[in-house]
Amino acid sequence: MSSWFVAAIGLLVVAATSMAQNFDQEAIDREVQASLKAWNVPGAALVLVGSEKTHLKGYGVRAAGTNGAITQDTVFPLASCTKAFTSLALAILVDDGKLKWDDPVLKHLPDFHLADPNADALVTVRDLLCHRTGVGGHDLLWYRAPWGQDEAIRRIGKMPLEGPFRSTFAYQSIMYMAAGKIVGKFHPKGWEGFVRERILEPLGMKPCLTTTALDKCPNVAKGHRLGGDGAEVMPGYPIPEPNPSGSIHTSACDLEKWLRFQLGDGTWQNKRLVKAENLEETHKPHTIIPMNEVAKALNPDTVQLSYAMGWIVQDYRG
Repeated sequence: MSSWFVAAIGLLVVAATSMAQNFDQEAIDREVQASLKAWNVPGAALVLVGSEKTHLKGYGVRAAGTNGAITQDTVFPLASCTKAFTSLALAILVDDGKLKWDDPVLKHLPDFHLADPNADALVTVRDLLCHRTGVGGHDLLWYRAPWGQDEAIRRIGKMPLEGPFRSTFAYQSIMYMAAGKIVGKFHPKGWEGFVRERILEPLGMKPCLTTTALDKCPNVAKGHRLGGDGAEVMPGYPIPEPNPSGSIHTSACDLEKWLRFQLGDGTWQNKRLVKAENLEETHKPHTIIPMNEVAKALNPDTVQLSYAMGWIVQDYRG
């Protein structure tokens, strides 16, 4: 899903806990404007989070060729950043004693299967979240597919492994759909209801969990692609069913809260949402991402690249 952001309006979130607290607003504005020009992007929203202060601002327009300005409340698609909400939901369930990270998936989803007998018998909740089942992407099983998530999960169980179980990084969105189904077992309104009640509402976030809900929101950034005259608006990708792998749409203002929570100890406004140890577990490296030519080209200042549970973990210039 991350490829959706190529040549599109971007949403940038930066944790800046070690930065000086007196942000140089003019310097930040210059850098953002230069970046928008370099990448041919119509607009972006930026939030810089420090321990005491926040820089929160919109730049440019929501759609090329229009005057609709991006603000801190403009809604963007989070796409696969939704996965971190699903891993947090499972961390909360671990807290609640409803499941364990290393529970067999079959304990919670009896109809879930993988084609490899060994992987099928051993696959755990943790495995679903860190892209190490060995099953390749097979994105056409969900992207614009004529069936829903249940059928996508059933069909992925027929796909042969592309690498050894638990020793191969293979990005896999359908496994997160399955993880979301596990979350949904513990709430009458499924994954959506659990995430709203246990994460979004306590944090004071008000995102849209389907594209259908966006119809009621006037302040939405459009997706773009490069055309002959630069960035041009492209048709949206409909997500009418809440998707644990990639359906959350929200604003930089909301993500300021989300980022502060992730940088904390599992509490928000003196109320505990999740134990610190289980929040930290979602951030720990679990699967090595090989630094092949493509990875090196995309991350020239990185030596080690890993996947946690819903998060990529990497060094930057040491």
